[in-house]
Amino acid sequence: MTAIVSLRHVSRTFTPRRRSSTAPAVTAVDDVSLDVEAGSVTGIIGHSGAGKSTLVRLINALELPDSGAVEVGGREVTSLSERELRRLRSSIGMIFQQFNLFGSRTVEQNVEYPLRIAGWDRAERSRRVAELLAYVGMSGAAHRFPGQLSGGQKQRVGIARALATRPSLLLADEATSALDPNTTAEVLELLQRVNRDTGTTIVVITHEMNVVRSICDTVAVMEHGRLLDHGPVYDVFAHPRFPETRRFIESTIQDAPTAATIDRLRAHHPGTFVTVSIVDSAAASAGPSAQQQVLETLARHRSVSSGVVFGAVVEIAERPYGSLTYALDGSPDAVRALVDDLAASTSVTVWPAVTPDGDAAPPQPGGPALVTTPDRLEVKGGRR
Repeated sequence: MTAIVSLRHVSRTFTPRRRSSTAPAVTAVDDVSLDVEAGSVTGIIGHSGAGKSTLVRLINALELPDSGAVEVGGREVTSLSERELRRLRSSIGMIFQQFNLFGSRTVEQNVEYPLRIAGWDRAERSRRVAELLAYVGMSGAAHRFPGQLSGGQKQRVGIARALATRPSLLLADEATSALDPNTTAEVLELLQRVNRDTGTTIVVITHEMNVVRSICDTVAVMEHGRLLDHGPVYDVFAHPRFPETRRFIESTIQDAPTAATIDRLRAHHPGTFVTVSIVDSAAASAGPSAQQQVLETLARHRSVSSGVVFGAVVEIAERPYGSLTYALDGSPDAVRALVDDLAASTSVTVWPAVTPDGDAAPPQPGGPALVTTPDRLEVKGGRR
């Protein structure tokens, strides 16, 4: 595929406007290199202050980089004249967190506004506005004002306005942050439909990993102006390289129990507690899924009873992702054999037993290690 946006070693630093200010300079974007493929839905995620919004302003040329190169549609933005920059911005649609609708204009007039600026004649404007309002499900509200609309309706109008001039690139900056969960799902479904129906490239700026999981093909994780993990959404979820990325994922899926949760579960379930990762490999399509492999392994070890006591498995890019925590009840040797078998195909965490005085018991010779994977053996809180 061809990149519609390409950033190469881009940095942007903001210095205090007053010379007398003692505030330090802030590097909002720090040596970022990133490609956004044409026709994709790319998520850029990070906490407040990570540099996401500055990155968007660099893409639509509202900010220029201090160093590095920004190309949009094959053109280097720093080399463009002001007239060329205005033409470039007209090919980019913007969707805002707070909608940014004109309160004194009707829905119809808000959607029409960018067409007026672009010089469309009245008949063309009328046809295009009617087409867009029908597409976003707002035809019946054409003559209403923004103050008469719900948040979800306002964002639908914002999306229609962003699409008015048929942009090749759509930038959605925290477009669902002000919406409730149900409305968020509806707006995300609409954005997905826009991408599917028109092929418009969408860049989604968000601090919510659930938004990325729902609609994005690829994701870039930012922290303190730097780009951390970047790649296909499933790969980043399954194999995060940075702790910040892992925390985003854990806040979204909430599939792994805490030690306190395990302690509560022990009061109701006997046996050894193990958390089994449900992550498909790249070659999963050639055989059983990760979840099916786990179920088949459990079925082979009939001398060990097993039951799910915690976990979550969700679908990302039509592939399962998550983890399940089982209580395994059987002899120590049988449980160890089952854990070793599970670890041949996925990552397994074995929670330590608890001694009568409440301390975690160390792994016993011949017993399960605390963590075992296909390619390493690690004992958390103990010796290797």
